Amino acid sequence: MENTKSAVARWQPPSLRSLSKPLLLILAGVVVVVVLWSTVINFFLVAREPQYAVENYLEQLERGSARQVLAPLSITSSDPTVQILPNSVYHNSHDRPVAHEIVSVSQHGTQADVEVNVRTGDGLTHRLTYTVDKLVTSGFLNDTWRLNDLDDQTVEVKLPAKVDALSVNGQSVRPTAAALRATDDGPARTWQFAGLPGRYDVGFPEDSYLAARKNAAGGIDIGDPRPVSMALTFGPSPRMWETVDREITAVFGDCEGGLRLDLEKCPAPSAWAEGAASDSESAQPDALPDGVTNVEWELEARPALVLQPDDTDPLEFHAQRYRPAVAKVTYREDGRAKTERVEFGLDVTARSTGNDITTDVQLRRALTDTERAFDDS
Repeated sequence: MENTKSAVARWQPPSLRSLSKPLLLILAGVVVVVVLWSTVINFFLVAREPQYAVENYLEQLERGSARQVLAPLSITSSDPTVQILPNSVYHNSHDRPVAHEIVSVSQHGTQADVEVNVRTGDGLTHRLTYTVDKLVTSGFLNDTWRLNDLDDQTVEVKLPAKVDALSVNGQSVRPTAAALRATDDGPARTWQFAGLPGRYDVGFPEDSYLAARKNAAGGIDIGDPRPVSMALTFGPSPRMWETVDREITAVFGDCEGGLRLDLEKCPAPSAWAEGAASDSESAQPDALPDGVTNVEWELEARPALVLQPDDTDPLEFHAQRYRPAVAKVTYREDGRAKTERVEFGLDVTARSTGNDITTDVQLRRALTDTERAFDDS
């Protein structure tokens, strides 16, 4: 026991001088490994030959990797009004490059022309010439070739108003605020995004409250790339129709299922209005007349829902007022059962920017001239 305590007491930690040499050897080894690894990566990633720069670019287009091509350009230009879309949008682009073959390379000093055949998704083959520049930098294997010009162009979509979601090549996209520019003092907007050779089909997502009257479509030709301009108009989508129809049904349900008829919301016989003549079409009572009990309100007929755009706000829609709705009101007056039919109008407004919707449904006792003149026969 005493020998153990003596051994513990005699132990001393190694000095810093004795550890410095192994630590320096380890550090030197790590540095060597990092340098070798970075050199290997640099060897495979850097375009050491003129054609490599062209091949790397075309391979990214063939994979649909648009962001990898456009992101460096965005950093250089710093233009927030041109949006860069996800790779999935370009991956779904028809007629984009699908294969290529280097034809010839003509080098003259620090510049070279690379001739290449590019096959696109429409089955056509384009003979193109790309010019590349040699960037001379210090360090082993650091010289690289870079394309002078890419085939990127701006795609411009004109919209009647600002929307919060669109569909491009089947992919949902939210336009950024900076990329939606006002064209004048009105609600119209122009959306811009960066495009590469291929087709772009612009509409609305399937779950949107808005639907394109016809999708806007345009393409960038790799043989002659130019900016693209298209226009998109829209109307109510099936989802909007269904949502508004449910709101109308709910309002009717409140009138039919209430324990007490809500005279502020539900049209009632005009004869109930105090001091009103029985033939007054627009009179609406404030309260039930004396002696009227057991009131039941039942919808008999209603016009089909037809939503039309507002004259001043493209995002707002109103139900067309072409025929009246009809409700049957049964009640007891002084103990006698009576039935009356009430014609009324539907005031319906829906407004949506695509993702969200607000609705307003009002039952109107006074009829418009069109509703009054409607002949059901």
